[in-house]
Amino acid sequence: MGIYEWQGGALSSFSVSSHQIVSEIIDGEAVILDLRHGRYYTTDGVGAEVWRAASAGALQCDIVASCLARFPDQPAVEHDIGTLLDSIVAAGLLEPRDGSAPSEGVTLTWPTPYRAPALKGYDDLADMMALDPIHDVDPTGWPTLGPHVG
Repeated sequence: MGIYEWQGGALSSFSVSSHQIVSEIIDGEAVILDLRHGRYYTTDGVGAEVWRAASAGALQCDIVASCLARFPDQPAVEHDIGTLLDSIVAAGLLEPRDGSAPSEGVTLTWPTPYRAPALKGYDDLADMMALDPIHDVDPTGWPTLGPHVG
């Protein structure tokens, strides 16, 4: 069981750990770029929906409860989501926030069939991304370059 795993309704949510983490969900697959380190990650199906909800600030207990309601015949849902969120936090993509208020406006739409979610990481583009100045931006984001880029 993971360190950030849902524990009987504990109120915890997540926030994206940096403005240099960007993501898009394309055809049911979340593609997450960490421009700080030149890595990218993917997760699809249930994992893409967990990423979308968690990065939008949904409570972990709400994500788990919704998934359990959709897939009542899958006893490993709680463990699977906890393991995925552990992987996402360990990769530095999300940061846990404890004691958060219930999330508003995050609607969960689960794909079928259920498959245990997994995060896959890639660093084959790290050298190329490091050469691209788009990641050297100030906190307001692209196209405003950071002070060390000129």
